[in-house]
Amino acid sequence: MQGASSTALPKQLADSLKGIRFRLWVPSEVEELPRIENGILFVFARWSGPAMKRGRGLIESIRLSGDSATTLVLVDSDHLSSEAWRKLGATPQGFGETFWFRDGEIVARDPNPVDPSSRPV
Repeated sequence: MQGASSTALPKQLADSLKGIRFRLWVPSEVEELPRIENGILFVFARWSGPAMKRGRGLIESIRLSGDSATTLVLVDSDHLSSEAWRKLGATPQGFGETFWFRDGEIVARDPNPVDPSSRPV
């Protein structure tokens, strides 16, 4: 996990990823969103305590499930464009927005785990 601080994982998340299949994704001019066939996209906000807590909880849930096939893709919210957020069907709020993919499509999303009116779809 080498690289500039803007593309490195926050220590709060990096320390909990041992034994979890993951990749850190940074958008490019060619690709605004990562290609995820089957897995979870977690959008972290390095400045947000709730996002860090949620990320650690998600990582621990994956670990406890024993599911070694799930790929966790992490992306810094500061790197996503408004077009990428539109494609995800969410608004950036810094709460650790989470998206589940199956066969390359979003099958569930949890855009704001703190707001009870924001239910997973």
